[in-house]
Amino acid sequence: MPSTVAGETLATYRWVPASYDAAVFLVHGFRAHAQFNFLRADSPTSLCNYGDAARSSLVRELNERSLAVFAHDHVGHGNSSGLRAYFPAFSALVDDLMSHVNTVDRDLRLRERGVPVFLLGHSMGGTVAILAARDNPTAFAGMALSSAASEPPASMFGLKGHVQYWLSGITSRVCPKAELLALPPAPDKVLQENFEADPLNCQNMVRARVGREFLDAYSNISGNVAMVKVPFLTVSGENDTLVHPEAAERFYNGATSADKTLVKGEGRWHNLLGETGKEEMWTLFANWIRERADKKLADLAACN
Repeated sequence: MPSTVAGETLATYRWVPASYDAAVFLVHGFRAHAQFNFLRADSPTSLCNYGDAARSSLVRELNERSLAVFAHDHVGHGNSSGLRAYFPAFSALVDDLMSHVNTVDRDLRLRERGVPVFLLGHSMGGTVAILAARDNPTAFAGMALSSAASEPPASMFGLKGHVQYWLSGITSRVCPKAELLALPPAPDKVLQENFEADPLNCQNMVRARVGREFLDAYSNISGNVAMVKVPFLTVSGENDTLVHPEAAERFYNGATSADKTLVKGEGRWHNLLGETGKEEMWTLFANWIRERADKKLADLAACN
């Protein structure tokens, strides 16, 4: 599928059960890709194919609840084209997501058939999901957020991170593609080995333009959080070092959604869908979406 970034293309995926009555678009995190965040099992040396090696995954949990699942790799990530771990503007990620949603809608006539559509975003994917759902509230029946990046990390990644924060306006213009800041590794050694062993993951540091785009996206979300009205579930790990562990609570309090749920992952880090206890998280997210899909379908039936 063409990206909204000129000259780039997106790798897209779909896992559609024989019978479904709702759809979920998965939005992956920074430097990872859709299969790593949502489909892989625990093998550190290979990607897993749904229905074969991945006997259990978030995708499978969703499919088993009669939910059609769609995903794509962001530009510069996974099997999509583009400079690794780079995008010229955060809005391009949101535009690509909406383009994918609209493409699937045309192919499968989701809206015409009354199929409710949900977003499930992890980390940076949560940022993309928030912006897309906020600005297109009638397009989505709800969103589920795993460690959504809506604020900078509490530590700002140390002194170097603070310096880069203040210089980001200059560096993003002068040397937008320069790699300036390394992200901390996962505290779980196996989880970090899994990430590094996957050839489709990006090992790059944060590039100047990307870092600035993150900061602007955080300001965009916090400054307009009251505009978020769609139903949502947000889950954060209390030991998260990549996004602020209290950001989810502030987002929850500021959003004006009538149906909103906040869950704190005690003892959890950032990769809630991949670290120890991931199966519990898969169930939480899948059940939340299924319950909201049932409610939406019941409301639609009552109107007909």
